Amino acid sequence: MKNEELCPCNSGKTYGECCQPILDGLKKAETAEALMRARYSAYVTEHIMFLKNSSTAAVQSEFDEQASTAWSRAARWHGMEIIRTEKGQPGDKTGVVEFRATYTANGEFCNPHEVSTFVYEPDGWKFE
Repeated sequence: MKNEELCPCNSGKTYGECCQPILDGLKKAETAEALMRARYSAYVTEHIMFLKNSSTAAVQSEFDEQASTAWSRAARWHGMEIIRTEKGQPGDKTGVVEFRATYTANGEFCNPHEVSTFVYEPDGWKFE
């Protein structure tokens, strides 16, 4: 994906000013929402190890790199919508992000609606 293209997370920003610096380790996600957006973009751009590394140790222990890679490649990603956030700001220790992601897989349109929780650890926000 080119830096000047619109970010796949639907922030309205370019990839280079939104998720790319987070995915490439050039900066940390400042909020739980920014991490959620980057995690969605990681699936779109096949930054699979970012998904593992941006998770808590408990989630990392169950992470399946091969399955995540296969799903990332098999899906046609359409975008995401942040519905609401709760906490997850600089200075918070926890955060909640409710979102809807859209993609097509195996010829079927999928529109999952999820609520994800995040914790702030010494090295930044993590998916819980």
